Amino acid sequence: MAILEAGLLFEGITLVSRAYYTTEVQLNEQLRSGLLSAISGFAKEAFKDSIESFSLSKYEIVCTGRTLKVPGYQKDATVLAFAIIDKGSKIPTVKKNLQRVLDTFLNRYSILEVTSGNIGQFDPFKERMDQIFDDLRFKSEDRFKSIF
Repeated sequence: MAILEAGLLFEGITLVSRAYYTTEVQLNEQLRSGLLSAISGFAKEAFKDSIESFSLSKYEIVCTGRTLKVPGYQKDATVLAFAIIDKGSKIPTVKKNLQRVLDTFLNRYSILEVTSGNIGQFDPFKERMDQIFDDLRFKSEDRFKSIF
């Protein structure tokens, strides 16, 4: 089990993204954030529900989000935390840690900082993500290597 990539999106814009492993296909960051935002928006609008995970042939994408009231916005906005994981990984464990990432981020940064457009200010949060995910960001063979 390993988290291959994780990040946070705000209304389709990547705030923080961290790749722990490369996948066979490298997705453009804008394409990935657009896809995840579109699927999340579709679930919200069509089914009045949130997306928790979906599967591809080799990977699973786990999501958790929070709806926020944003001053000056006509509608509520969503911050979405996501993780791309190996298929067969323990989704509840990843989801619990994703929720911690989201909670920690929203406790650290104000809604005004999130909407400021200054994405670079979130770079230090990558280290906090590493701490929260801990050994979930390593494949089992890499965990084994680190013992020796």
